[in-house]
Amino acid sequence: MFSRNRARAAEREAADAAKLQELQVKLDAANRLADRRHKESATWHRYFIAARDHSVELIGRIDEQSELIERMNRNYDRALRLGWQAPTEEDDQ
Repeated sequence: MFSRNRARAAEREAADAAKLQELQVKLDAANRLADRRHKESATWHRYFIAARDHSVELIGRIDEQSELIERMNRNYDRALRLGWQAPTEEDDQ
C-alpha cells in the first residue's frame, strides 16, 4: 500500500512538475512579449514626442511667416497711401 501511495505521489509530483514547467514556459513567453510591447511603446512615445516638437517648430515658423506677411502688407498699404504705384504687367514686359 505504501508503495502504491508513493507511486501515486511520485506521479502527482511528476505531473505537477510538468505543469509547472509548462506554466514557466508560458510565463517566459508572456514576459518576452511584454518586454517587446514595452520597447515598442517607448519607441512610439519617442516618435510622438519628436513629431510634437516638430509640429511646435513648424507652428512657430508659420507664425513668423504670418507676421512677416502682415508687416509686408502694412508697408505695401502705406506705400500706396503715400502715392507709390504698384507695377503693372505692362511694366514687367
